Amino acid sequence: MADGWEGRVARGFRLARVAGEVLSADRRLLALPLLAALCSLVALLAAASLARRLSGGEDAVGVIAPVWSAAYAVSFVTIFFNVALVHVIAARWRGEPASVAGGVAIAARRAATIAGWAVLTTTVGLALKLLERLTLGVSRLVFGIVAGGGWSIASFFVVPVLALERRGPMRALRRSARIVRERWAGGLVGATPIALAMLTVLVPILALALIGVVQFALELTLPGLTAMAVALAAGVALWVVSVVLSQVFALAVYQHATGAPCHEGFAAADLERPRVGRLLRRSR
Repeated sequence: MADGWEGRVARGFRLARVAGEVLSADRRLLALPLLAALCSLVALLAAASLARRLSGGEDAVGVIAPVWSAAYAVSFVTIFFNVALVHVIAARWRGEPASVAGGVAIAARRAATIAGWAVLTTTVGLALKLLERLTLGVSRLVFGIVAGGGWSIASFFVVPVLALERRGPMRALRRSARIVRERWAGGLVGATPIALAMLTVLVPILALALIGVVQFALELTLPGLTAMAVALAAGVALWVVSVVLSQVFALAVYQHATGAPCHEGFAAADLERPRVGRLLRRSR
């Protein structure tokens, strides 16, 4: 099979379509990221309360601690429910009964590991943001793309590893990076169609929110609040769907890489290492 850019894009859209079919077949999966969204809101409110107590001075701790606390709270909640989601999907692909409550119970058993990974990813994420702010001009953009993109790719399979293997945060990161390097280096193209589809839907949502803000500013209070409320609800729904699709895709690639059972809709050829064709050509 040719491994040109067109082939990679076509492969990505096929994988994204099957991920959508998995969600359509069981929409109860949406409950877990929805719970994550609600718990993240509670966590942000708690972090905001902590920030008011810590930000009385101008010292670095008074600034960084509240920001880190808020980011950590959201990170932990998101990872926790993603681990639960991946466990449920993987169990069903194995033909085992799995419920949302069962997934949450499994995630609770791995709470200490999830907390450790949340500390690591939050700290690295904020450190990258601080380093990015220290750069100027084009260098800032390049640093953001290279450093942020590299971290995202290296940690792409951490959630499946946390959900299905007994590994600590650092070992999970090394395991994820190894899968990326050995199986899907440079070929995480299945996430691109998902992101593009979400972006296509996001644009009108943002437009509706802007209309609401303008209406509210023009003292059209009820229409403005209604438009903003609808936009907020649509944004949350979009985020929930994107989380499920992304985790289904990541799990499918992970399962194929480890030889575990996968959804029958995912073709093995689409889950193979995308650079095989290029490597064969070079070896000749």
